[in-house]
Amino acid sequence: MGKYWVERFSKQQRVLILIGLLWLFFAVLGKDAAKYMGGGALLLWLLFPEVMVNSSYAGDKTKDMLQLLSVDGSKLRVGMEWVEKETIKKIALDKFDDTYATMQFPYTSKIPANYLFPLEQMEEVRAWLERNAPEIEIIR
Repeated sequence: MGKYWVERFSKQQRVLILIGLLWLFFAVLGKDAAKYMGGGALLLWLLFPEVMVNSSYAGDKTKDMLQLLSVDGSKLRVGMEWVEKETIKKIALDKFDDTYATMQFPYTSKIPANYLFPLEQMEEVRAWLERNAPEIEIIR
């Protein structure tokens, strides 16, 4: 079972519940139902919390984080971005959940993406960064 109580119902069941509640809402209130549509956001959050909560995390998932990293002289490549290593002061590297680790660049706007990658690669990525970019501090 997930971390939200409503996840004991399948998504299909939750969609049917949503449709039923909306139908009941409009059947009782008629045209006045439009006045109370702000409650729709609350209803969506109650029925689909995993979508509403995680939507603020813009992470790019990758199967192999090491494929996205390389060094060329004083430049570090992360994904499609090439940045001078001295521009990046710190890299946040930590466990995201039971499956993924996360890599973020909180002190530079030069690399706007956050990355999610398999948790079992985290120590390899940390070792690669320490070996190839020792001037960059790794934080949690």
